[in-house]
Amino acid sequence: MKMTTRHAKSVLTIAILLSLCCIPLSFGEVAEWTLITEIDTASDSLSRMDESTLAISVREGFYLLDTETWRMELLNTIDMGLFFPYFVRGPNDLWAAARSMEDGLPTIWRRDSASGDWVPYPPIDVLGTLRPWVYPLWIDGNGNPWAGVDSSVQTFDGEQWQCLMGGDDLYIICDTISEGPDGNVWIGSQYGIFSWSYELFFQNLYSYANTGLPLASPFFGFHDSRGLYWIGGLSKLHVVFEGKGYSLSSLVSGFANSFISIDEDSQGNVWLGSCDGKGLIVIRPNNEIVHLPAPEGHGYGLYTYFSVKCADDGFTYVTTACGDPPEHCDVWAVRLE
Repeated sequence: MKMTTRHAKSVLTIAILLSLCCIPLSFGEVAEWTLITEIDTASDSLSRMDESTLAISVREGFYLLDTETWRMELLNTIDMGLFFPYFVRGPNDLWAAARSMEDGLPTIWRRDSASGDWVPYPPIDVLGTLRPWVYPLWIDGNGNPWAGVDSSVQTFDGEQWQCLMGGDDLYIICDTISEGPDGNVWIGSQYGIFSWSYELFFQNLYSYANTGLPLASPFFGFHDSRGLYWIGGLSKLHVVFEGKGYSLSSLVSGFANSFISIDEDSQGNVWLGSCDGKGLIVIRPNNEIVHLPAPEGHGYGLYTYFSVKCADDGFTYVTTACGDPPEHCDVWAVRLE
């Protein structure tokens, strides 16, 4: 079978990544770090809203960062209760999840772009369970919310919440939800990665049994422009291509061992944010690995998480969650030289 150019390049990419002797290594002097501001609160995530606006989620709501002026504006949320992840789907399309202060049920909210009001979806009825909160929260291309709740994966069908996986049939702790390279919804769990579809329930389970890789409990799943699906977490960095898994952990272990965020810039560079205080790693399209250690003098240590988001202005924006538990956030603009 003739391979497409994209597939041929992906195979070549993996082959080179798996060969230590073929990988040139670069270090921190190839990047410029610029501190934009410091925030006296913890940051949960960094999301792209539009071409010139990033959303930084904090306990109080969202900070909106204008990447053209580097000005920031706090967009408050309503008091939605405890433990709320956010999701930014596009321009002025903001979502949040919270555990209700009234009945304790997890609830999804969407911000009305015209009025600015937060409109709730019906609560997810999992009262009395051990984990009555939402994590993670993801919105698919049709605008349907997906939520990991207690021992299940739930989605809203327009009228009510449907339990797609877990519950009485299978105890599943959902860690990530994202679109996979096959167009299905990929769900990261303690068992590995499920490729889920409406037609076939789930098509595949990528696990240690069939890949030889420790894929359980990932922090992210990310589909890049070359067709590679990246999986990162505690002591793991792997890629899946055409149903096969490849470990990259040993290639980057000298720089960082655990990863919490990932993004790809317009040049095809894949940026990885560590969650062990080790800064960033960039894998270039020519398979050069670049380590960008955290700037000194900012109190970054073992419990510092780095979230990354690439923008069109040539910068990759980075937020740091510092402390255990996190107590403040620094916002950086980083550019490769």
